[in-house]
Amino acid sequence: MPRTIKEFGGQFADGTQARATVERVEFLRSYSALRLRVMVRLARLPEHLPIKHGIDLYRVSYWTEHLGRPEIASGLYALPRGRAPMATVTWMNGTN
Repeated sequence: MPRTIKEFGGQFADGTQARATVERVEFLRSYSALRLRVMVRLARLPEHLPIKHGIDLYRVSYWTEHLGRPEIASGLYALPRGRAPMATVTWMNGTN
């Protein structure tokens, strides 16, 4: 079961949610560098992919709009383990 790391509030004065306001960030799971290397090898990628660090995965839930109505959407955020993150490389969600 994911644990909520932080919950945020992002309401306008009328009670509606602000678009792109983060609702919550949930820790999903961690993978060691060794486990990632095994997963990549089993995937039989066409090119070598060097893996130096493990990762921690988080689900970021935020407010957006669909058909003019507020709705919760989510994306996956991966952070390296054992070193400070350098930058966000990509942000993917179902609307991209």
